[in-house]
Amino acid sequence: MANDRLRDALMAARLTPSDLADRLKINPKTAERWVTQARAPYPKYRHQIAALVGRSEAYLWPDALSVQRRAEVTESEIVHIYPYRADIPAELWTKLFENATENVSILVYSGFFLPEQYAPQLALLRAKADDGACIRILIGDPDCPQVALRGEEEDIGDAIASKIRNVLITPASTSACTARRCTTRFFGSTTRCSSTLTRTVCQRSSRQPCTCGD
Repeated sequence: MANDRLRDALMAARLTPSDLADRLKINPKTAERWVTQARAPYPKYRHQIAALVGRSEAYLWPDALSVQRRAEVTESEIVHIYPYRADIPAELWTKLFENATENVSILVYSGFFLPEQYAPQLALLRAKADDGACIRILIGDPDCPQVALRGEEEDIGDAIASKIRNVLITPASTSACTARRCTTRFFGSTTRCSSTLTRTVCQRSSRQPCTCGD
């Protein structure tokens, strides 16, 4: 089995296994085996290779790290955890939308909290889209059976569908932003502003309202 991640990283860095061997002062056959046979280098070489190709050791050799180290790497990418979406500070949403320059992707089922609490920021997204930024919004289809089922399960009737319709008529969803409807049934929401990802996971049981607020 080949290490495709290492091969692709070397190609992106315009390096061959032979070039890598020269840089590390090792036998070319050893470098070739790292690529073609997916053999993991010693830690001192993994660090040097990761620096050369601009990739993390965890990405290039995920199985070479200890269980504890893999957990540490995963945790290092999490900035903060909030119990509920409503616990996320308003200034954080403002900062995310204002600082995004190239792309913003929003996946929500109703997303009613956005026009209700962050109307100025949505207007800002519209301006960014008009200036060429990629603004994508994926929202539940208010007329699909999945949305109706969600309302029945939570004993709130067509409240979710009504929220979605209110969001769909906001300026941000009808401008240069790409807004699409989905019929997939999901719980929670995802917002990506440039390289920062905010994920809300819904905790619920049958016949109990969704706790994520989305």
